[in-house]
Amino acid sequence: MAAETYGYPVPNPAPAPVPAGYPAPAPTVPPPVQFNAVPMGAWSTGCCACFDDMEACCCAFWCPCVSFGRVAEIVTDGNVAMEEACALWALVAFCIGAGCVYSFGFRTKLRAKYNLPGDTINDLLLHWCCGCCSFSQEYRELKNRGWIPSDGYKANITRFQMGNSGMPPLNTAPENQFMSK
Repeated sequence: MAAETYGYPVPNPAPAPVPAGYPAPAPTVPPPVQFNAVPMGAWSTGCCACFDDMEACCCAFWCPCVSFGRVAEIVTDGNVAMEEACALWALVAFCIGAGCVYSFGFRTKLRAKYNLPGDTINDLLLHWCCGCCSFSQEYRELKNRGWIPSDGYKANITRFQMGNSGMPPLNTAPENQFMSK
């Protein structure tokens, strides 16, 4: 198995020979690498960290209904279509000026799905006072957990089933060759 250095695999040094009469050391197995590993029970980013991800920030600020719709589709496991959630949020937001009445429940579902801290009242208040920040945080949370919100639920599930973690391919040397610094 090759060690990782700056994203490029390099060969492990050959183990030193064991002197006669000594037991061979037990082989060590490195821990599995987890991409997009975010611990359950903790938000991966804060609510006011909007500028950490400009895609999520711009989508939440300029098109909050789209940002909300993308999150809602994934949080409901595809049971609510992005377009449906987007249209309903926009209707409620622009007709009565309180889209938070519809959207805060999806934050509650996201929290339940990943065992995130918070409560329903805080979800409502956050969506009422800082809707764009809340949408951005929820969008980032899904991205940090391996989802691509802009692809929708079905495309993400297909990607997960195919084993593609969404990580870019590793640059590796051709077979029987090694890279060096």
